Amino acid sequence: MGMARLIDADKLLEGLKFERRKIPLIEEDHDGFYLYSGINTAVTGAEILVKHQPTVDAVEVVRCKDCRHKDFRYYDKQSVYCYKLNRNGHINEYCRYGAKIDGGDEE
Repeated sequence: MGMARLIDADKLLEGLKFERRKIPLIEEDHDGFYLYSGINTAVTGAEILVKHQPTVDAVEVVRCKDCRHKDFRYYDKQSVYCYKLNRNGHINEYCRYGAKIDGGDEE
């Protein structure tokens, strides 16, 4: 089994609700009987599965390549210099001081 993927369950549930609105709840078959839509049943089952999945305790990290404390000037394309830690590192590293360039995570 591979590495687990984190997903935004709330966005997935929003998407399922949107799909449900596009599908009629009941449909008339060729004999004039009304049947519940099988797709609606599948969407409901998917919603139940998503809602009952365990939540992972995870935090979003800022990689060095996206951090405002970095400097690319003196190193190759895979390395950065960190002004906060006063050392060089790989662009995909991260630390607790990571701050997004766009102003997120102000210190």
